[in-house]
Amino acid sequence: MSRARLTYTICYVLMLLALVAFPFILKATRDVTPQTQWNEFHPWFGPAPQQLQAEEWNHETDSRTGVIFTFYATEEWKAKHIRAFGLADKNRNTSPLPLHWEKQLHPFQPRLTAHPKLMITHDAASGFYVQDMTLAQLVDGRTLLAFHHRWDNEFGRRDLVLPAYEGDPGADMPLWLSGLCIVVGIAFLLLVPLGFLLLFPRFDLTSKRHMVYWFLTAALFPILLLISTCTCTGEVAAVAAAIFWSIILVPLQLAGAGMLLPIVMMIACRKDTPAE
Repeated sequence: MSRARLTYTICYVLMLLALVAFPFILKATRDVTPQTQWNEFHPWFGPAPQQLQAEEWNHETDSRTGVIFTFYATEEWKAKHIRAFGLADKNRNTSPLPLHWEKQLHPFQPRLTAHPKLMITHDAASGFYVQDMTLAQLVDGRTLLAFHHRWDNEFGRRDLVLPAYEGDPGADMPLWLSGLCIVVGIAFLLLVPLGFLLLFPRFDLTSKRHMVYWFLTAALFPILLLISTCTCTGEVAAVAAAIFWSIILVPLQLAGAGMLLPIVMMIACRKDTPAE
C-alpha cells in the first residue's frame, strides 16, 4: 500500500471515530438543568415555574425514560392542564412513582393521572408520546408532575394535546457549535460514503466507471437515508423530508463530490507501492 493511502486510511478511521464520539461528547458537555429539561416541553406546559426541580424517572421493566418535576404551581396552571390532559382521580394503570416520592405525597390530596397522550408540535408532524402522567400534591405544598416520554409521530387513535404556548425560551446554540454541527453533518453525508470508496486499492478514479461510482455514491447515500427515515416518520414529515433531500441535498452532494475530485486524485491515482 502506498504511503498516501496508508495515511489516508488512518485519517479516515480517526474521522469515523470522531463522528461516532461527537453526539456523546455533545451530550456530556451540555448543561442540563431543570429549566432546560422543562423547556423541551414548553409548548405544552408553558414557561418554567419558580423553584423548579427535576429528576430522571427510568422505567423498571423497559427502556422508557421519563422525568419528575416538582415546583410551586398556581391553581390556574393546574386547572388548565387538568383539562388539557384529561387528568382525573382514577385508576389509569400508571406506573408507581419511586418510593421516596410516594412517601412525600400529600395523604389527603388526590393523585391525578391521565391516559397516554401525544403532545403534537406546532407543525402537527410529530411530538412527545407521554405515558404514566401523574399530577399530585406534596406534603410541603409543591406540585409533582411526572411522566414517561419518547419522540413519536404515529398518530393512530391516540389522544392529541395541542401546544398551548408559542415560542421556546431555550438558549440559542452558540455560533461555534452551530458551525461544528454543520461540519459534522457534511463529513457524515459526503466524506463518509466517498471516503469508503477510497479504501479499495483498485479504486483510483482513472476510468469512467469509477467516476460514475463516485458521483452515484454521493447522490444515493442521502436517498438511502431518506428511505430509512420515511419508514419511521409520519406522512407529513416524509413529504417534507423528500422535498428537502431530493431538491436541495442531493445537488449539494454532487457539487461537493466534484469539488473533492482534485484532492482525491492526488491520493487515489498514486500507485500502491510499499511504504519506505
